[in-house]
This record gives sequence, C-alpha cells and structure tokens, in this order.
Amino acid sequence: MKSLKKVMAKVPMKKLMYNRGVLYALCILALFNLIMYANARDFNSVITMLIVGVLMSFFSKNMIVILAVAIGVTYLLNYNSVKLISEGAENMKKEGEESAEESAEETTEETAEDTAEDTAEDTTADTTADTAEEKNEEVDEEKKKMYDDLQTDFKDFQKIQDSILTGMKEIDPLLTKAETFIEKFEHYGKKLEKSA
Repeated sequence: MKSLKKVMAKVPMKKLMYNRGVLYALCILALFNLIMYANARDFNSVITMLIVGVLMSFFSKNMIVILAVAIGVTYLLNYNSVKLISEGAENMKKEGEESAEESAEETTEETAEDTAEDTAEDTTADTTADTAEEKNEEVDEEKKKMYDDLQTDFKDFQKIQDSILTGMKEIDPLLTKAETFIEKFEHYGKKLEKSA
C-alpha cells in the first residue's frame, strides 16, 4: 500500500486531467462498455451510463471527469448491487445445507416409489402428445385469424385506393385549368417583355 501511495504521489493529477491519451482511452472504454451492455441486452446500464454522463456535464466541462464518473457509477450500480443484496444471506447458506441433507434422505425413499411412477409416466406421455396437438391447433387458429384480419385490411386498403383515384380524377380538370392559366400568364409576360 505504501508503494502505491508513493507512485500516486509522483503522478501529477492535473496533467492526467487534461491528457489526450487518457481521454481517448476513456472514450474507447465507454464505447466498449455501451456496446457490451447493449449486446447483453442490459439497457438499464446503457441508460444509467448516459444519464450519469449528461448529469455530470452540468457539474464539470472536463470530458475525462464526465466519462470516468459515468463508467464508475454504472459499474458500481451494475455489479455491486448483487453483493449488497446478498450481504445478509449468511444464515441462508446454513439453512440450505440442512435442507440439502433432508432432501438427500428423501431421495433415497423416493427411489422405491420411482418404479411405481414409471407406469404413470406412460400416461403422462400420452397427455403431453395431446397438449402438443392442442398447441398446434391454437397456432393454426391464430394463423387463420391473422389471415382473416389481413383480408379485411386488404379490402379497406382497396376502398382507400379507390377513393384516392376518384379524388385524382376530380382534381385533374382543376390541374389542366391551372396549367392553361400559367401558359397564358407566361404568354402575356413574354408580350410585355417584347413591348418594353
């Protein structure tokens, strides 16, 4: 510990706070952590890191401080919360060992009963086959319902398409009138230019 304190005393903290190498290392580490959390679908940690970074930007303009605090807080909240929750569970281990001994005694008694249960397993295999068939029927019903919904949506889409086409047919004469007006306006504009 003393040697670590001596090494830390020799390192100038102000130079580290404004060092580009440290900044780039922290940027790479922060990006790596974000990608790692997103890949693990741990979006709580991603959001925590972003929120802590934004909040730190209000207190400090130094990007090294912002990134270091965001990474550190996210790490502390993500990995140390498990230890904090399980800290008072020492007695649970002892109780778990006792229950494991009791369950071992029960398993020896149950081995004799297993032979009788083998015949019961044959009937359960039949019931599992029935449940699989019921699930397949449910899936088929869902597919049929989706197909029916698609058909009704398609009919609604065709109605909308027809209404759009009729609207375009009604607008077409107005567009031709506007085009002729523009052509006349251009024609009169050219006449005015020639006369001037």
